[in-house]
Amino acid sequence: MTKPGESSEVGLSQETLSDAAPARREVERGSTFGRYVVIEPIGRGGMSVVYAAYDPELDRKVALKVLRTSTERPDALARERSRLLREAQAMARLAHPNVVPVYDAGSIADQVFLAMHLVDGQTMGQWLAQPRAWAEIVEYFVYAGRGLAAAHDAGLVHRDFKPDNVLIDRDGRVRVTDFGLARPSGNTEREGLQSTPLTASGRLDRPVTLAGAILGTPAYMAPEQHLALAVDARSDQFSFCVALWEALAGERPFAGGTVGELAFAVTRGEMRSFPRESKVPPRIRAALERGLARDPQQRFATMHELIGALSPPRRRRPVLMLLGAAGLVGIGAAAMGLGHREEPVDPCASAGAAIEGVWNDGRRAELDRRLADHDIEPAARQRALDHLAAFANDWRDFSKAACIAYRDGSESDAAFDARSRCLSRRLADLERRTDRLATSTADTSVDAVIGTYDLIGAQECNDTERLLAHRPLPDDPAQREAALALEADITELQTHWIALEGVTQAQALLARAERVGWPGATADIEVFLARQLIDSGRTDEAAPLLERAAQHAGAARDDDLRVVAWTELAFLLGVMQTRIPEALRLASVVESELVRLGPDTHAPGHLIMLGAVYQSAGDLPRARAAYGEALSLLDGMPGSQSSRRAVLLNNRGTVTLLEGDALAARVDFEAALAIAREIYGDDHPRLSDNYVNICESYLMRGELVEGEASCRHALELVDKPTVSDAPALARALHAVAVLDLHLYGPARARAVASRASERLRATFGEGSFADAAAEELAALVALYDDDAQSARSHASRANDLLSTMGPAYAQARLRPLWILGLVAYQGAEFETALELCDDALATLPPEVDPMSPLRLEPLGCRGATLLALGRTDEAIAPLEQALAVHAKRGGDPLAVAHAEYWLADALFAREPARARALAQSARRHASIVIARAPKFAAMVDAWLEAHA
Repeated sequence: MTKPGESSEVGLSQETLSDAAPARREVERGSTFGRYVVIEPIGRGGMSVVYAAYDPELDRKVALKVLRTSTERPDALARERSRLLREAQAMARLAHPNVVPVYDAGSIADQVFLAMHLVDGQTMGQWLAQPRAWAEIVEYFVYAGRGLAAAHDAGLVHRDFKPDNVLIDRDGRVRVTDFGLARPSGNTEREGLQSTPLTASGRLDRPVTLAGAILGTPAYMAPEQHLALAVDARSDQFSFCVALWEALAGERPFAGGTVGELAFAVTRGEMRSFPRESKVPPRIRAALERGLARDPQQRFATMHELIGALSPPRRRRPVLMLLGAAGLVGIGAAAMGLGHREEPVDPCASAGAAIEGVWNDGRRAELDRRLADHDIEPAARQRALDHLAAFANDWRDFSKAACIAYRDGSESDAAFDARSRCLSRRLADLERRTDRLATSTADTSVDAVIGTYDLIGAQECNDTERLLAHRPLPDDPAQREAALALEADITELQTHWIALEGVTQAQALLARAERVGWPGATADIEVFLARQLIDSGRTDEAAPLLERAAQHAGAARDDDLRVVAWTELAFLLGVMQTRIPEALRLASVVESELVRLGPDTHAPGHLIMLGAVYQSAGDLPRARAAYGEALSLLDGMPGSQSSRRAVLLNNRGTVTLLEGDALAARVDFEAALAIAREIYGDDHPRLSDNYVNICESYLMRGELVEGEASCRHALELVDKPTVSDAPALARALHAVAVLDLHLYGPARARAVASRASERLRATFGEGSFADAAAEELAALVALYDDDAQSARSHASRANDLLSTMGPAYAQARLRPLWILGLVAYQGAEFETALELCDDALATLPPEVDPMSPLRLEPLGCRGATLLALGRTDEAIAPLEQALAVHAKRGGDPLAVAHAEYWLADALFAREPARARALAQSARRHASIVIARAPKFAAMVDAWLEAHA
């Protein structure tokens, strides 16, 4: 199913040999069909139409295949109704990344319908219309082959595989569709009457869905289909090989200009020779020739075998290859040369050879070219690929060590099996990372590079004692085999899942896991499904899944996965849903488990999430401690200079900034920037947030001139047509607007502040923290523009928004409350002003440094208000404290100038010399920001003149 503008046959097969079909009633554009709103038709067949439609219940577009009614051929209509329902049933049995998922099926007003995923892309046939390298063609067909194999595994035979029944979306994801002719494997029943013969001059590229056993598109049909014999999965294999041969050779493997001529050549096995000038390797040609054998017995036994023959070695991961060609059987006496061989064969000589199928020099060069095409810096490419190479070397060594231990009898069968499974998982993880690099786009390549650093090494596979106690397989042989197969399919889903379809696929696997009854697999898929639900915004559904996953992981004796489930649930509750008490209870459990289990490669990830939970709860010391502990653990791990380290440094820096130590925060921010520059290069847009953090550390200390370069560079990196990072642009605009306002005044800041506010709301939404930040910025501009009414309005809304956001945002209310206090002070509402300024100070928790620059403004406000109320003696203390804060931690020059001026006024009667010195210092500080406060500077001048 494709979007409008594609071929009228995209994703469909036309159902008759006749070019003309009787007129039938279609659903009008804009009308409803059940719950679906029809947008427009995107494909037509002989008896059905496919529409792009909108599902308002699930807020998504779908492809809606509707059987068109006809009074002229009631027998054909009945068969077609049956066919479409069969298609729904067939597709509903499949949950695979390479099969178009079906969402709904039924009948409305005698019109049978099928709702499925709307693919934004083209058919394989259209894709092949452009010049393609043979390797790329084979790779895409292998994906389609996986979809067919999934159908076969579900007991289905497609019967009409061809390029037009394969869809490729804009991200390059390949999906098989149109299962209208699918039948259970081995089903040979004939349909309806035999009254309409297949003429010898019929079209080769048009599907045959006539009554009888001949079903399919003649050009791609197997001999047994032409002869109306029983078909099975090997018939699909034949069709697949015809299509791939045609794509690679430019012509089909069997000659024939009519159906009769083609059927004669196919049923006699008269295959053309592959073009001699072709660059397609002999192994591919040999695989196609075998798949095109006239006798199904001579073809590959399964699509999986054919895919294996077509795939480059890196795609094959037989478990026994983990320990070399000899595998488990090879460790027997004969293989060791204790029989009749004169030269013993070491079964471990090739142990770890499977790594060559995933990582080798050719693969490295391929990935390097791909990343270079996406403008990833050479140094960043080198580091990422070196990290993968180091993993591969370690994996090979650990595999060899496992083999030798088993060969020499120092390790039991159970221990060897546990190590092998562990190594298999680690190898699959490596393949996930390399595949992500290989299929990355300009938009996803950076994230793919970052992902390489989070690859967990295979060291854990050496701990046999732990592995034996860790998620043991069922004792029952049948259940054990089912569990192993399920584990492999879960790994496949995790490797090749599709974002839009991940939930559907995971739900199908979860139902299967529950049938198998092994809690380890159930927990795996529950965690995976919960993550997909979270990514799609369905957090309420994800929470109970994570709870059950923790229970199942415990039952499976998988402590690691149980901690993962608890940690992710704590993060969901605390950070995403602000259910702080529940989140904190879980966080305490996780901390206890981490102590019990000891540090491992997973611990830093858990600690990052725990730190975020504590930060959301407003517990800054515990958040900083969690981030610090994670950083310490990373120091002892390979690849410590990773993106994860940069995240931790930024997080700890943010907490430290909130605690008021801008200098210490800047140390972390600059260290994070150094790592980011190594990963991305010097001028990548991803660095913008790092520069914003550094900018804010300067702003907090009032070092406006020193921080200007960082603020502006943050904006320069993302404020360009070629960059589409809306959140980073919004944050950078906000930082520059604050800088301009403080350094150059409201006139210069107004335009960028307006743009920043617009971007913040557009990116993060109304009612968000960013919306509150936009209101605060507007309030500041109005305040320094002497627009008290507007300043009060914006500050009040900012405060109201922040008041609803939980403890993590309580401290953010300081600035709006301070603005409201100043507005009240300027309006001579001194009692109100004092209350508001005290409320601003109260937003800072006790653990915030008493010398934090965050205290400077509300302390000055409190002192000025007390002075205005005639409480001079009381006013002196907060003003002295404000100056002490500035002396130790810096602060906004204007806030310092205000405190100095008000303290000068309070002290003049007692200490006139110091008062004049304070006023002179206030004038110097005011001169730094003269554009922001020209009236204040004039007021200080007048005071100095009057108190000379």
